[in-house]
Amino acid sequence: YDFVIADVRPERFWWLTVSLLYAFALGAVQCLSPNIYFQMDLSILIVCMFIIIERLAKPSVFESVNMVSSLLNLALLIFLIFATAFVDVEGVDLRLHRAPFAYLLVCAAFVSGIYVTIQ
Repeated sequence: YDFVIADVRPERFWWLTVSLLYAFALGAVQCLSPNIYFQMDLSILIVCMFIIIERLAKPSVFESVNMVSSLLNLALLIFLIFATAFVDVEGVDLRLHRAPFAYLLVCAAFVSGIYVTIQ
């Protein structure tokens, strides 16, 4: 099975599990979100957390692979942020979506605080 884990550092053997959980989390958010606002915000939070974990773990043997992976996830993050501008807000009571958005902001602040503390 060397072809599967050849580019992962031996001490980061668990990275494949993290990568699979990331893909599952993004897919689950798309399927199970109650509305588009929660879907976009939670997707942004998941991608941010994955980028932070990836930059801290540096799972690949080659630094260039780590950098390309982080840059591709950053491009996804930028795309998600820009996509929030195209969500139709007419005919929707935005007050109903304040509480979940507030929870996501608190989670984002918590994740950012953890990243700053670790650095």
